[in-house]
Amino acid sequence: MTLAICVRCGQEKVGALTPCSSCGFLPRSFEDLAKSITLSDRHYDREALWHIADRIRSGKSFDFDEDAIARLAVELETDGGNLKMPLGCQLAVWTPVVVMCLLAAALIALVIYLMAG
Repeated sequence: MTLAICVRCGQEKVGALTPCSSCGFLPRSFEDLAKSITLSDRHYDREALWHIADRIRSGKSFDFDEDAIARLAVELETDGGNLKMPLGCQLAVWTPVVVMCLLAAALIALVIYLMAG
C-alpha cells in the first residue's frame, strides 16, 4: 500500500495518483502529479508524512523543493503516457464494485428461485 498525503487538504490517501476522498482533488497537471508523488511514502517515511499532513491541514503551506518538482514534472511529461494507477489501487477501487455486482446477481437469482418454487 502506498501512503500519500493530499497536496490540497492534507488528508491521508492510498496512492499518490488517486483522488482524495476528502476534498476530491485529483492531480492532473504534471506539477500536481510531481507534488503528489513527492508527498508519498516513496519520498518520506510515515512519521514525516503525518507531520506534513498536519501542517497542510492547519492551513500552512508545505515548501516543496521546486527544482526537484520541476525535474520530476519534466520526467513525468516525457514518460507521461506510461502513468497508470498501481495494481493495488485498482484492486482497492474495483473489488467492492465487483462484490456488489455479484451480490446483486445472487439476490436476483434467489428471488427468481423463490418465486418459481
